[in-house]
Amino acid sequence: MAFDGFITKSIISELNKLIIGAKVNKVYEPTKNEVVLSLYNNGKNYSLMLCANPEHCRVSLTAYSKPNPQNAYNFCMLLRKYLTGGKIIKISNYDLERTIEICFECYNELNDLVVRKLFIEIMSRQSNIILTNDKNMIIDTLKHFDNTRELLPAHEYTFAPITKISFLE
Repeated sequence: MAFDGFITKSIISELNKLIIGAKVNKVYEPTKNEVVLSLYNNGKNYSLMLCANPEHCRVSLTAYSKPNPQNAYNFCMLLRKYLTGGKIIKISNYDLERTIEICFECYNELNDLVVRKLFIEIMSRQSNIILTNDKNMIIDTLKHFDNTRELLPAHEYTFAPITKISFLE
């Protein structure tokens, strides 16, 4: 099944019903292209899988757990630092694009409440997971690309260029 804009919209609708207000308990990275967020909301535990694997990129809730590596990957450690204890406040996407934006309300090092965003781009070989601050400045990415857009730390995050007419218009 193709993960197109319509599937993305329906996934976001389902996630909005289940995990808005959920707290991030743990972050796992079982493989180099997968991140699993362990969430707690309304007395239930959820596992949100963010997969940037080129063959089967997706975002889904899962009950299946994979073994984790002995030493965590760098991106996993970074997500643990910035998102653990945070609360999901918004899940959205732009138009019918395959980029999902998850906003978290977290505390920084000075114990101030800040917003951090996780962008999941579901675009086969160009799939990526990007962590930004509230001003869309990239903190880090799962994969570093420097071809059409600069997806590098300390650069501003921009959506992939849209070359087609909006279906919603």
